[in-house]
Amino acid sequence: MHGHKLYSARFTNNQRSTILVQWQSHKTGALRETHVSVSERDNMFKHLMTLTNLDQIEKNTVEYGKQQTAFIKEYYKNVVERGYKNRTQTIDGAFVYEDILNFIFKFDPEKNDEILFDLKLGIFDMEEITMDDSQTELKESIRTAKTPIELIYLLAESGLFPNMPKKTTPKKKRAPKKTKTVVDSSPDSEQI
Repeated sequence: MHGHKLYSARFTNNQRSTILVQWQSHKTGALRETHVSVSERDNMFKHLMTLTNLDQIEKNTVEYGKQQTAFIKEYYKNVVERGYKNRTQTIDGAFVYEDILNFIFKFDPEKNDEILFDLKLGIFDMEEITMDDSQTELKESIRTAKTPIELIYLLAESGLFPNMPKKTTPKKKRAPKKTKTVVDSSPDSEQI
């Protein structure tokens, strides 16, 4: 961008098809954001690749996820300490419980896809996931999960988190044995 220098660049989705680029003005220092498609036909993408590379953008994305995870953990700690658990007003402009519940139970991929992506980055940063190289199938499932509920289910089913019990299949109740009732309609039978 003319009159600007590259400040940062990170992916904004799981498909790695869009990059959020921040440019800093040489004159004012102000930041300007642009979204760039990952495509060799896109001139802005070609220019961006002269300033950085996809590996560095991936590292920036992971680092951004770590920062967001730390922010959420710190925010949650502050909320609990202040006793705001059940309130629904905004505290310092951050998420509130009503928003979290809506994100989980009324997930809208058009509005919340980037938050879901950040959540996945945070999950990949968790020690239980990063320290276990045998969990490639779980990691792929996390990567492709479409909703927060699916993510929670995957983590619970993994058995990696002792506080998240695995889903147990309830025992099927046996149906009562069917008995046939025979009614004798002859005039000599007694009716009870």
